[in-house]
Amino acid sequence: MDGELLVVNIDINPIAWESHMSGMNITDIFDQLVVFLNAYIFTESRNKVAIIAFHQNDSFFLVKNLEHSVFSSVTSELVENLRSADMENIGDKPVVTARSLSMALCYINQYMETETTEKKLQPRILFISSSYDDPEQYIPFINCVYQSVRMKIPIDAIDLTDEESPMLAQASHLTKGIYIHPNHPTGFLQYLMTIFMVDSDTRTMLPMPTPQKIDFRSSCFCHQESIDEGYVCSLCYAVYCNDKTECDICGARFVDSKKR
Repeated sequence: MDGELLVVNIDINPIAWESHMSGMNITDIFDQLVVFLNAYIFTESRNKVAIIAFHQNDSFFLVKNLEHSVFSSVTSELVENLRSADMENIGDKPVVTARSLSMALCYINQYMETETTEKKLQPRILFISSSYDDPEQYIPFINCVYQSVRMKIPIDAIDLTDEESPMLAQASHLTKGIYIHPNHPTGFLQYLMTIFMVDSDTRTMLPMPTPQKIDFRSSCFCHQESIDEGYVCSLCYAVYCNDKTECDICGARFVDSKKR
């Protein structure tokens, strides 16, 4: 292992934590996350970590370039940045999952472009989610996932809701990451230490958990709803639940289905 750049995307949606995360709260999660990151950084001196928090209104960095030499100050920095987060007037809106993934990819790309050492760190993204999927987030999120595939960045995800997330499961599957939906979220730290501590190269030699079934249904571009069958634009691959004469995305004109 030559070292990794781990970008943690953590959902801090207060409504989600209060509604269905029985027995745990965001403070518990961060306490256990700090323990994990401490162990993760000390397993390899070159490992680096960045943490992105996201909720309904915004996504932002809690900490950047966290490494062995500066870890002692991470807890106070995390708490200070969390307290400064704008959590007012969030309402019953979806969390900005796609925006947080986009930030992670931009951060990793910047590192890859500016890093001058011969052996660059292997990037990896870890999602910690406490919110349900929102259909409106599917299209921009999956676009970011395809970019992760091109950049060869695995996306891991630990889903702490009481329903499995098709979006995160698809992201992990497509990027060769790991998705888990724990039966007992109170064992959060144990899942982190036993599954997500392992780097991408070592995983090829170990039996890692895989989901039993993945929902690969796409969301239509017209109503943002998951569909089993639909119409696909042959030019830009936009998906629609109803037959159309023209693509709303690229403007391509379709042949009337009645004349086919």
